[in-house]
Amino acid sequence: MADCTGAKSMATKDSTNDSMKVDSRNSAEGSKSSDAKKVLIAEDDAGVRRVITLTLQQAGLEVIPAQDGLEALDKATRLLPDAVLLDIGMPKMDGLTVCKRLRAGAKTSHIPIGFLTAEVGSKTYQEAAQAGSLLFMPKPFKPERLVSFVHVLLASSRKER
Repeated sequence: MADCTGAKSMATKDSTNDSMKVDSRNSAEGSKSSDAKKVLIAEDDAGVRRVITLTLQQAGLEVIPAQDGLEALDKATRLLPDAVLLDIGMPKMDGLTVCKRLRAGAKTSHIPIGFLTAEVGSKTYQEAAQAGSLLFMPKPFKPERLVSFVHVLLASSRKER
């Protein structure tokens, strides 16, 4: 698992839109601009959620964290992120169900969805694809692979412009 002890950024919650922004005081970029791509991450393990959040923030992305499936569905519907990363095994609503509901929603059907999960196997891959996922990445992951995974998701956006 990735080690976040050397991170020099500090995440803060923006209560106006439930997203996490990064204060990168030691970065040449300074604070992230408002045009940063928004990525919703749904992960029930707080430690893994923190590693994912810090990794994506350091890559210049705005992160919207969710700790369970219901929270992910609510935030995705309200905040319309540019991409969604889901764990499969989550409390209150599993990631496959969240994916299906987002695909069925008029406002969310275009959002690219990927799974980042410890549940691996051909049956799981098939279920994720049938639910409407574009990509699947097993845990554990390397931070640089996670960033690449998210950039592929963002590039595959079906959002009408």
